[in-house]
Amino acid sequence: MKQLFFRAVKVVLILTAFLALYFNLKSPAVVESDDCGLKKEYAQKLFPGTAELKKVNEKCCYEVYDGEKNVLGKVLYVKPDDSIPAGYGGKFRIVVGITNDNKVLGVDMGDNNETPGFTEMVRAKGFFGQWTGLPLTEAMQKKVDTVTGATMSTSCIKCMVQKNISEYLGAKAEIEKTSHFSYIFYVSILLLIYSLISFFIPGATAKFRIYHMTLMAVFLGFLGGYALSIESFKNSFITGSASAFTIVLFTLAVTVPLFTGRNFYCSHVCPFGAIQELAGKIPLKKQTVPAKVLKIMTLVKKLILLAVFVMLSLKITGDYTRMEPFSAFQFNAAGISALIIAGTMLIFSLFVSKPWCRLFCPTGTIFNIIVEKKAEKKVSSHS
Repeated sequence: MKQLFFRAVKVVLILTAFLALYFNLKSPAVVESDDCGLKKEYAQKLFPGTAELKKVNEKCCYEVYDGEKNVLGKVLYVKPDDSIPAGYGGKFRIVVGITNDNKVLGVDMGDNNETPGFTEMVRAKGFFGQWTGLPLTEAMQKKVDTVTGATMSTSCIKCMVQKNISEYLGAKAEIEKTSHFSYIFYVSILLLIYSLISFFIPGATAKFRIYHMTLMAVFLGFLGGYALSIESFKNSFITGSASAFTIVLFTLAVTVPLFTGRNFYCSHVCPFGAIQELAGKIPLKKQTVPAKVLKIMTLVKKLILLAVFVMLSLKITGDYTRMEPFSAFQFNAAGISALIIAGTMLIFSLFVSKPWCRLFCPTGTIFNIIVEKKAEKKVSSHS
């Protein structure tokens, strides 16, 4: 009971820290008179000669003028509502440019908390250009496929394009949603249930461990992008929202160690931990990390976590995917540093057991803190 009490205190402190970051980072309500809030640089993405913007109506439509007061076209910049699905970084704004003959000039990003790598991947695949040149009524009804690896973000983009145009035309459009509850979601839920069974009955499931880890890497990593990370926490703090799966995952990651004294997420769920474990199955001579080094790196991980907390407290909300390997699962959207970190850790995994988890990971440190005393005895297998 004493250990349970101390673990409960740690969980309360962690949740308190998360709440503090949430209230510190959440996007403030817009109180300015022009509550559409279009920035000139967003219009300039589509109309490079933009010198002046004039709001036309309350539907967040603006006329765009050049330096000689000529009308270049219009820009639409409506706000998302409950009909719009969130992207990876929460709900965001889309800029839609309209020519003087009522055709779509182009589509681009407005205010958003999306990971830059994902945005650039979507742009490189020509997703934004699918509406260019279309008459507005045709553009509003156009069926657009989402981009693999950025399903949430591209679903949000296409819904926002529909909303912008439909409100401008004063027409009712059925927003074309893409359900996040796809087969990937349901398979991931089943895998999560199996992970709990494996966690509580390890002897009966040990012979299936390699298949378990493979499926975790594929569905929670490459297909789902469900790994808990500093970036995903940051996005949730700013937007005040998170996917249903992420909420379930975090709840289990905190409550299971609270009652068992063992780290569930890092040993049985984390997709990058799984892929490191699979790499370690390759029969090469393994090296033992000295206990002194493990002790030093445990302190280093806590300092990294503290530094992240301080940066977020100071509202330094950059692209944290650059300091983690998780975005490398969507390698065509990942930054170079994430790919380097992931590749380096996988190479080291051939010779050292799960080096990222044991020596560097700030996310895993959150859950290790809960079970710290007990985990010290098993640091080589479950840290």
